[in-house]
Amino acid sequence: MPFKGITNLVQENETPKSHKKDILTITERPRVYKEVSINIQKIIREVKKRENDRYIESASNKSRAIWKIINKESGKTRDDDYDIQLTIGKELVSNPTDITEKLNEFFTNAVVELVKQNTKKGVILIYTRQ
Repeated sequence: MPFKGITNLVQENETPKSHKKDILTITERPRVYKEVSINIQKIIREVKKRENDRYIESASNKSRAIWKIINKESGKTRDDDYDIQLTIGKELVSNPTDITEKLNEFFTNAVVELVKQNTKKGVILIYTRQ
């Protein structure tokens, strides 16, 4: 492989000329890029396989887990497995509609506060819809 010894390419009192064989030429770069890209894809596939195996092994209903993976990989379902929670003060909000309302309220209030601060400073804001 062309990267053998590349970490030692430039050492103290050494010139890159002594490692000329380790430096990729312009014509070699696309080939090496393609090899690295293929290797990364193989690694990603292997990681997915292992994660799917782990998921199936830990599932109480293995058949359902298998079908869930098949549907996810085939694009038949969305990834709605997110357990979103929002902590506001000491209140924990987990309902997606309530989270949406709380975020909307927060950002609306933030805009109102900014307008108040800028109005006190004599700055006039004009909002137009396009």
